[in-house]
Amino acid sequence: MKNTAISLINCPDRKGIVLAIASFLYEHGANILHSDQHQDNELGLFFMRVEWALKDFDLNRANFREKFTPLASQFSMTWQVEYCDRTPIIAVFVLPVAHPFQTGEEQRQAAKDHESDCGSGEPFDRVTVEIINPGGDCSEQKHNAEQTGGN
Repeated sequence: MKNTAISLINCPDRKGIVLAIASFLYEHGANILHSDQHQDNELGLFFMRVEWALKDFDLNRANFREKFTPLASQFSMTWQVEYCDRTPIIAVFVLPVAHPFQTGEEQRQAAKDHESDCGSGEPFDRVTVEIINPGGDCSEQKHNAEQTGGN
């Protein structure tokens, strides 16, 4: 697992933004690992993504926000920082195959019922997978994947 932080920044374009951000990170012991920037000349906007190692970085999450906010205000930045030092919590819920006589609406309602049973309040993504030939030899699924360019 990486022990890094990534900041996404956008603001009106002007001189000195990269220097200010790099200097701020350097002054707090950061080692910049990746930095990308883009300017939209038509809109006069600046965009930056910067990733740095947290080893030797002397600001914790709360201090970073407090210390970086004045710099962000100086350049009218919109910004966010994400820390990559924690493993995300992931859960996989599998619903049984829908009854062949259920309508699409009944299937959606069954899925909603299972969602409300979770009760965690955490955001989640739902992925629907259509099983073409349950219990079969998968040749039909492979054939369909090949036709659509899948593996």
